[in-house]
Amino acid sequence: MQLRSIFLTAAIFLSHNPYAESKFFKPKTLLNFFVQPMIHVVNTSLNGTKCAEDLRKIVSGVYNMEIWAMEMLDASSKFDMGLLTGNTKLYGNYDLCISVQNNVKGSAVDGQYCTIPFTLDDYLKKDLYNSVAIYQKNKPHESVIIDQMTYYYGLCIPTSCTLPNVAKIWSKLKILLHLPAQTKFQESQCYTKDRKIQPSKIDPYIFFLFSCIFILELASTIYDVYIRSKKKEPNIFVCASWYTNTKKLLSTHCENDTLKCLYGVKVISSVWIIITHLAITKVHFSVNPLYAAFEWLHRVENSVFSATPFAVDTFFSTSGMLVVVVGLKVFDMRSVHWALLYMHRILRIGPALLAIIAVNVTFVKYMVEGPYVVHILHELKTHCENNWWTTLFFVNNFVRNSERCVPHTWYLSIDTQLYLTTPLLIYCLRKKPKHTFLGITLICILSMLYTWHVVVKNNYGFIMYWDVGVEGIYFSTISRLPAWFVGTFFGYVLYRDSHKKIRISKQVNLALWALVLSAIVALVFYQKISFQGEYKEYISAFYHTFCRLFWCLSVCYIILSCCTGHSKLVDSFLSHPVFIVMGKLTYSLYLVHVTVIFVVMAHRKHPGYFSSFEIWFEFCGHFMIMLISATLLFLVFEAPVFSFLKLKTRKYSNQNYKKVT
Repeated sequence: MQLRSIFLTAAIFLSHNPYAESKFFKPKTLLNFFVQPMIHVVNTSLNGTKCAEDLRKIVSGVYNMEIWAMEMLDASSKFDMGLLTGNTKLYGNYDLCISVQNNVKGSAVDGQYCTIPFTLDDYLKKDLYNSVAIYQKNKPHESVIIDQMTYYYGLCIPTSCTLPNVAKIWSKLKILLHLPAQTKFQESQCYTKDRKIQPSKIDPYIFFLFSCIFILELASTIYDVYIRSKKKEPNIFVCASWYTNTKKLLSTHCENDTLKCLYGVKVISSVWIIITHLAITKVHFSVNPLYAAFEWLHRVENSVFSATPFAVDTFFSTSGMLVVVVGLKVFDMRSVHWALLYMHRILRIGPALLAIIAVNVTFVKYMVEGPYVVHILHELKTHCENNWWTTLFFVNNFVRNSERCVPHTWYLSIDTQLYLTTPLLIYCLRKKPKHTFLGITLICILSMLYTWHVVVKNNYGFIMYWDVGVEGIYFSTISRLPAWFVGTFFGYVLYRDSHKKIRISKQVNLALWALVLSAIVALVFYQKISFQGEYKEYISAFYHTFCRLFWCLSVCYIILSCCTGHSKLVDSFLSHPVFIVMGKLTYSLYLVHVTVIFVVMAHRKHPGYFSSFEIWFEFCGHFMIMLISATLLFLVFEAPVFSFLKLKTRKYSNQNYKKVT
């Protein structure tokens, strides 16, 4: 197929080169070798249709070197560089294709760009990549990356043609040329210059809902400014005020000063996760994904990226810690019905989550354009239209996991599932803390045995996210239990510290810090060391089983040391005002960052080159857009509900105060 493209290009060049014409060689005779078979295929596949007529005009236009026809040919994909390094995005020229507008003999022939996905037959895939040295030197389980590759081909055709028409031509060519590939055709894969976006049935309702929210919050802001000018006390009607909520966002005041260092931990972990998600996305939209997977990822300096799952475990630990610290203090002050805990949780995280689902379903399709749109809308819009309920009911980590709506919210699902144990956990800790932690220890041991069994059974590699097929561990609630329960243990220690101060000698503190930092460095860089030798499943199983436990113990000790005043320098850094302000945005930042990455990627017309410099360079721009988007999400959906809950909780406390003895 590539050889025919070369001959066709050569024939077009020679047929219009005056020096190529000779008595014995006629370049147009060579061009006829391609023109006649194409016309024959079109006639036998689509004879009598407007599509067939327009295709014949294009073939004739190319033969006669007409600009509009040459532009359509030029806009379609040709095999590009980097096929052996995994370049599967052969998009052609999107803008050139849809800009073609021509009138031939009174009939319009306009350009229509279509993105056609196809996969190579197994025998060709094997023959193609067995010859690549970079492929041969890696572990066998990594070949799954190659096996799952899908190619995308950009095709410029007349607007009179539909994809069923193209499918008929493809079937004919596949038989005629013995093409070793499989493809699927869908109308949503094609775009024209005057293409109208088809709204979903739910779009008017979402637009109406967002408009009502905007009007209510605008009214709340105006009312807030008015009562402040009259020097009156604010009330429940200012909960949605942008003015008040912006002041709260920018305030560096913390109700609980002992836990201020958590802001820094959360921000650093969020940035770590975001930049790695950006890197993963760039792998899929680059001309050299095999380089990224097989070479770049295994370099020592890039171990930080492969160790990003530890940042997720940090969030699980801090979540468990806050549940215990806050829960025990609340129950010390008053009795709270367990149903109120669950309602508070749902109201706290639900509105912003629902908003980002609505954005993906309704607004994203109006913000994207280009050859990547098919893939982007499938990931964001289609998955949310079909599986929104798995996200809202917090079960998407095990129900339809491969088609998650807002894909990164698997973490939120696991965290919410663990939160369900809060009433029982708080009750047990208040009554019999020693027996409770004995039970927690047993649960953690069973969880680690489960992780060991899954790794050995499935022969998983060392890298927890980048290795293919880690659903049994990475998205499993059972495997995350140690991280969450380590946080609950340290949360209980911090709660006890508020009653009786913990004293750690300087020598012991320094020794523990040395141990903690050594463990963190070892866990981050051990994956690189493991790749130097022969792969052994039991070493991998040992690593997966204990790495989360050691990581969370290390991070939680850093938090404990800061909160108890034993590491004032580190505490002052993690409690910096910048971290406090950004820390309030971490939930909104977490929700919006994947959508921002995909929307920005959707505007690209060609795949880029993957490298460390490109990742850091693009991160700077992406992060600014994410911060702006997260601020809007916080002010519109998160802060009003949070202010309302805080006001109601304070009112409830005043009316129902009861000291538990």
